Formats: sequence, C-alpha cells, structure tokens
Amino acid sequence: MQRFFHPLFIPATPKAPHGCMEAMEKIMSELRAESRAFARNKKQRTAEARQRAALMLVAGFDLDEVRRLEGREREAALGKLSRLIERERLKGSRRHWSYDLNRHIALKQALETLGGTLAPAVGKTGLGSQRHHRRRKLSAPAPGATAMV
Repeated sequence: MQRFFHPLFIPATPKAPHGCMEAMEKIMSELRAESRAFARNKKQRTAEARQRAALMLVAGFDLDEVRRLEGREREAALGKLSRLIERERLKGSRRHWSYDLNRHIALKQALETLGGTLAPAVGKTGLGSQRHHRRRKLSAPAPGATAMV
C-alpha cells in the first residue's frame, strides 16, 4: 500500500540525544577553522611559487639559496634584485612591450620576503633624470600665414 503525504505535511525529525548537537557544532567549527587555515597556506604557497619562478627566470638564482647567503653575498643578491625591480618599474613607466606587472609584483614580494628594501637609485635626482615625452602643441597659425583648407 502506497502512503500519500500531504504537501504541507512535515514529518517530525527524530530528536538527537542530549549533547549530540553540541558535538556536531564543535566538529563543524573545527572543520571551518581547518578549511580557512588550508586556504591561507595554499595562498602563501602560491605566492612563494610565483616569487621562485620570477627570481629564477629573471635573476637566475633560487629563493632558498638567497635565504642561506650571508654578508656581502646576500647584500649583492639583494642589490641585484633591487636593480631588477627598478628596471621593471622603468619598463612599466615607459610602457615597454615586455613589461609584466605580475613579474614586477613577484620580484617586489620576493625582496620583501628576503627582508630587503629598495635602494634609492644612484645619481637620480627627481624629475630631471627621467625622460620626458613632449607632445607638439597644436596652436593657431602664425599671424600672416595662410590657413590650409
């Protein structure tokens, strides 16, 4: 015999034993915390992989190698990285076809990860050292000149 349930009929849910719901809520909150930790860890590993790739392709050295360096060797590597970032910045400001924003960001993050800072550019003082692109101003024809139609 087939049973017919009215569409508005909601069957009674069995009551959970006392303390079971609290345990389930605790498990769910732990799972949410683990999920957030996993997402943070994955994001960090992705950023580090991006930095490693940019360093290897552009600078030719590994992130772990630079972390192990000490003294003058470390300063030289950080200086090279700082110069590469400056070159990338100049490419971007001049709208060069080979400029890559992702590479620029990865290099900067790698420098921050290694604890370095961008060194001020040597010999550059303000706007006078940058190349300025001047556009010809359109003006009215000189007095006495005939206008071309």
